[in-house]
Amino acid sequence: MITQLTKKQEQRMQEVIQHWLSVGRSTQPIDREQAAASITAMYQAIGKPKPTVLFFSSPMMCILAWGAMRSAGIERGQLGDQLWDQLGDQLGDQLWDQLRGQLGDQLGDQLWDQLGDQLRGQLGDQLWDQLRGQLGGQLRGQLGDQLRGQLRGQLGDQLGDQLWDQLWDQLWDQLRDQLWDQLRNYFGGAHWCAWEVFYDFCNEIGVNYTKDQRERLNLWMTQSQHCHWWFPYDGIALVSERPTTLSVDDRGRLHSTEKQSIGYSDGWGIHAVHGVRVDADIIENKASITLDRIAKEQNAEVRRVMIELYGAPKYLLDSGAKVINHDQAGILYRKDIRDDEPMVMVRVLNSTPEPDGVMTRDEAIAVFGDAAKAAINAPEGARFKEYMIRVPPGMRTAHEAVAWTFGLDAEDYHPAIES
Repeated sequence: MITQLTKKQEQRMQEVIQHWLSVGRSTQPIDREQAAASITAMYQAIGKPKPTVLFFSSPMMCILAWGAMRSAGIERGQLGDQLWDQLGDQLGDQLWDQLRGQLGDQLGDQLWDQLGDQLRGQLGDQLWDQLRGQLGGQLRGQLGDQLRGQLRGQLGDQLGDQLWDQLWDQLWDQLRDQLWDQLRNYFGGAHWCAWEVFYDFCNEIGVNYTKDQRERLNLWMTQSQHCHWWFPYDGIALVSERPTTLSVDDRGRLHSTEKQSIGYSDGWGIHAVHGVRVDADIIENKASITLDRIAKEQNAEVRRVMIELYGAPKYLLDSGAKVINHDQAGILYRKDIRDDEPMVMVRVLNSTPEPDGVMTRDEAIAVFGDAAKAAINAPEGARFKEYMIRVPPGMRTAHEAVAWTFGLDAEDYHPAIES
């Protein structure tokens, strides 16, 4: 029984993780021939004929194309459950039994934690949430505006509105049910690679699989290597291209404060900051972030992003935060925020004049008073920089807060010279 990885195997596991992260985050066009071949192989494995494979610019476009097909009377049975039941669930159960017999339980858990946690479908989950949330809004807004406009134009405002009210609920229910159903019939390609990579790595370090198990696992590995999101039906598969732009933070969460964090060639995508999805204008038009908008935002995570982009120090001062202490170290502010922890920041003055300082000597003295002791003794033309540093909500004095920034208790912090 394998109970511990060798150093070489541990190194290999990190190589595997990095390889599959690069596959999942790739913005290179997919190899359509390879993608079609891998999907065809999966169809054939469950006894289905070779499908027609159609490629689209994004997962959203795949869903809209499917809706258009249904509207045109092209009915196709969904194969997602069948593919998963015959090739996935059963195989996973079999391989797990193999692992339990040949790997120590602790090692198996450790491998899954390391491989699974880093490769599990974070990008897939966020794309799913965006599709589910945005699809309805886009269709309701775009299609609804067009229909309402045509009804009004042809029938007059009053009659058009009456017909709109009667027709829209029925039409929307039908569209919503059809498209929501579609959202459940997909595979995430490389965004779903965690479980098969886990089993593949266990096989690589010595866990034995049968020939049939290895062949079916290869089917999953190959489609993850070559496919982005795809939607399987009887006789046809709709396949999305990879994104053209994708950026993540150091924890692998979708993140960009300048553009879409993941975007496709047709313009569809996600704006997110540290994994928190936000409206496009929060990123693309930061002037739209106002104190009033921040105050009205119901989602605490989105509100934090808005405050970050507005600038936490600026937000604190502009929103009228309460001064809870002003001593020789600086000024301590507190801002209570609905459904979130208070924002507490200490405002300090750099004791050394700097050519690019933002405050004159007199301004520094006016704001900081006794805490501006360096400015008081500086020549008249001197300029100073100030800093706002966020500290834990429990801070009671500016001195305590500044001490905390140095990793000290207030009673242990007695600087002779501050800089």
